[in-house]
Amino acid sequence: MSSFKKLPKNIKLSLSFLHSTDRLIRTLFTNILWDYCERFDVEPTYDKVTVVVAGIGDTDESFVGVTYEGNNRYAVHVYDPCLDQANDTVSTHRLVSWAFVTALCHEFVHVAQYLTGRKPEPNTFVKDNEDPEEQYFFDPYEVEARILEGFYATKFGVPLRNHSESE
Repeated sequence: MSSFKKLPKNIKLSLSFLHSTDRLIRTLFTNILWDYCERFDVEPTYDKVTVVVAGIGDTDESFVGVTYEGNNRYAVHVYDPCLDQANDTVSTHRLVSWAFVTALCHEFVHVAQYLTGRKPEPNTFVKDNEDPEEQYFFDPYEVEARILEGFYATKFGVPLRNHSESE
């Protein structure tokens, strides 16, 4: 893959995290978007769009991340372990867990899917059409995001994973 560029001027990326990882998360998003475009031979939209990414805390144990979309606006919420005050027992710690990086990559794949209009190929998994959990799990967009999340976390997420700072 070629070296990556900046975000197109029509794509506004806003980040909301308490730790100093904005530059790393911005770079992660940008690298994923351009790799996705190159990998699938697609281009991002030319429409003006806003992508807002925020870390949230105090969620139920099963929540990792979610992406909402509407009116050329995308909201990505991921569980941010540094906001989990109950488990923050030391003042100097690694703020970013691998699960956090992987969740960001998964949600950033969904944003890349939206921004490019690319529709993943339907899969051939046999699923129970009456079971909403199976519908979600085998949805082609979800399958693609799960396939790429680990790859992108390993390829682009290591600097974010290795980030640490003193509070």
